[in-house]
Amino acid sequence: MSSWNEHSGRFTHAAGDSVRRVFLFAGQRSSLPTRILVLALVLAFFTIGLIILIPFLAIAAAIVGLLWVSAKIRGVFGRARAPGGALDQRRNVRVIRRDTRP
Repeated sequence: MSSWNEHSGRFTHAAGDSVRRVFLFAGQRSSLPTRILVLALVLAFFTIGLIILIPFLAIAAAIVGLLWVSAKIRGVFGRARAPGGALDQRRNVRVIRRDTRP
């Protein structure tokens, strides 16, 4: 026997009620122990999610921080080695402009 009900155009379970109506009834008429159990399950999943998520966020923040510090250090040394910088070893060099004609 198919679970498709031609009369109502819905899927039904063995007792003939629509599955949607059964779920709505169960959701609206839930008892206090059921509500407590659902709340406990939601809190458990939320807690487990945070336990897993927080270390990943800490690792990601550490990686971003290290990349930022390394970029700053490379920037400082890059400017020092730039022409005219503190580590530029050329002294008293005259620049020859190639675009001007004598």
